[in-house]
Amino acid sequence: MKKIYWFIQRVKHMGGAERVTVDIVNKLSTFRDICLIVVGEEHKDYPLDVSPNVEVKYLNIPYQYTNLDEHVGFLKKQHKHIKASLDFLKGVTYWFFRKGKFKKLISSMTTKDDILIFSSYDNYLMAPKDRRCLFHFHFNASFFFGIMATTGRWWHRRPDKYIFLTETTKDVVEKKRKAYKDSYMVYNPIRFPRKENNEYYNNELLFLARYAKQKNPMLAVKVMKELKDMNCKCHLSMYGNGFLLKDITKYVDDNNLSDYVTINPETKDALSKIRESDMLLLTSVFEGLPLVIIEANSQSVPVISSNWGDAAKEVVVDSENGYMIDSFDPKDYALKIKEIFDDKEKLMKLKKKSFISSQRFSDEAIIAKWKEILEKEDNINM
Repeated sequence: MKKIYWFIQRVKHMGGAERVTVDIVNKLSTFRDICLIVVGEEHKDYPLDVSPNVEVKYLNIPYQYTNLDEHVGFLKKQHKHIKASLDFLKGVTYWFFRKGKFKKLISSMTTKDDILIFSSYDNYLMAPKDRRCLFHFHFNASFFFGIMATTGRWWHRRPDKYIFLTETTKDVVEKKRKAYKDSYMVYNPIRFPRKENNEYYNNELLFLARYAKQKNPMLAVKVMKELKDMNCKCHLSMYGNGFLLKDITKYVDDNNLSDYVTINPETKDALSKIRESDMLLLTSVFEGLPLVIIEANSQSVPVISSNWGDAAKEVVVDSENGYMIDSFDPKDYALKIKEIFDDKEKLMKLKKKSFISSQRFSDEAIIAKWKEILEKEDNINM
C-alpha cells in the first residue's frame, strides 16, 4: 500500500475542512500509513487531536499567508485599508515567488509511490508535478466555477483526481468540464457517536460557525430580532470566532437582544452544545457539505438552513431533517422557526426524522468509501 500525505491549512481556529480531515485520517490510520502535513504554524495551545498512528509535520507558514483572505478582512474591519491592501499584495507576492520552493520541499519529503491529498487552494499551491495529487474539494460547484477558484486553478497543476463531497457537485462539475470526469465522491463522516434524543430544551437554537462572511452570522442575529418582534419565546446560543464578532455584538446590544442571543467564543465541546439544542440555525452564503448539519442531525437536532449551494437539497430535505430557506431575508427564517416552535409535536417528529436521516453519513459507510478510493489509487502507477 502507498503512503499517504494529507495536507491541512491550520490548527489554530480549525474550520470544518481541517476537522473532518483529522477525523478521516484518524479512522484510516488503523490500516494506512499516513503523514498529516499542517501548512500553517504549530501552536502549543492548539494541540492536534490525532491518533498516535499518524505522523504530523508542520511547515510553519505564517497565518497571514495561509489565511490571507481572513487576515485582510480583519484589517478592513479595523479600517486599516492601506495595511490590508499592502498585506494582500505581500501575500500574493509571497506565494508567487515561494510556491516553487514549497513544491520542491514537498517533493523532497515524499516519493513517486506516495499519494498526496490536499484540502484547500492554499495548500494545493504546493502540489508538485511529479506526484500523484488528489484534491479533496470542500466547496460546491458554484464556488468551483467562481472567480476565486478559477483564478486559483491558473496557479497550480491539474489534480490527478478531485474528491467531491456530494453527488450534486460531482455531477455539475463533470457535465461542464469533461476533463474532470470519473472524479471521486465521498460524504464527510460524523465525528460523534449517533444518539437519538427526544428531550425538549425550551426552544433553544444553536449557531456553530466562524463569525466570518461565508457563515453570515449577521443574518442569524437579524433572525432573532424578527423572532423577538413576533413575540416568539426562544434563544440562540452562538459559538465561534472571527472578525465579525464586533458587528454581531453591536447589533445584539443596539436591538436589546440579550435575552434572545448569547454570543460565545469558539467551543471545544461542540457535542454537548448540539445535544442541548432544539434546532440548528445555518445561515452560510456557500458551503461544500456543512459538517455541522450532519453532526446536528446525528444527535436528533434538525436544521433551519440557507440554500448554501448546488448540493443543499441533497443534504437538507424539508420536513425530514429540517427546512431550507431559499432567501436571505431574516423574516423568512423567523416565520419557519416560529411555525415549528409553536407546534411541539411537529418539533419532536422532526427530531426523530433527523436522527434517522443521519444514517447515510455513518462512519461505516464513509470509511468503506475511502478504503475503496485508496485501493484504486494503490493500483495506479506514476
